[in-house]
Amino acid sequence: MLTLAELLAARPVVKMQVDLPELGPDKFVYVTTMNGQQRDELEGMFAKSNSQLMRQKVVAWCVCDEDGKPFAGNGKDIAAANSLPSGALNRIFCAGMKMSGMPRALWEDEFPDETGDDNDLEPRDLAIKN
Repeated sequence: MLTLAELLAARPVVKMQVDLPELGPDKFVYVTTMNGQQRDELEGMFAKSNSQLMRQKVVAWCVCDEDGKPFAGNGKDIAAANSLPSGALNRIFCAGMKMSGMPRALWEDEFPDETGDDNDLEPRDLAIKN
């Protein structure tokens, strides 16, 4: 059993590879789950019907390194995500939403799924073992 300190320090190494053909052949990123605070913020945005910078926030929060550690997720990263081609931005957004267990019905009308996968996925289905 985990202690409280171990639980709070734990970061699941759950990620999926997202190919980004918009950026060139063999270009990809890894995407992982949002943390609880990020998901709460995102759900609040949906509740208020405020989708401004929603894709950019999810990209900044969910893009990770090979070990599943998020790159950053601060204000600079959110602003920088604006410069990505829209197809790549949406592809990463959809993967981040799936990885974080966000119900497709909540987001797909406004943000069509461009990952090429029509299924709702659970993060455990996408775990890449190192």
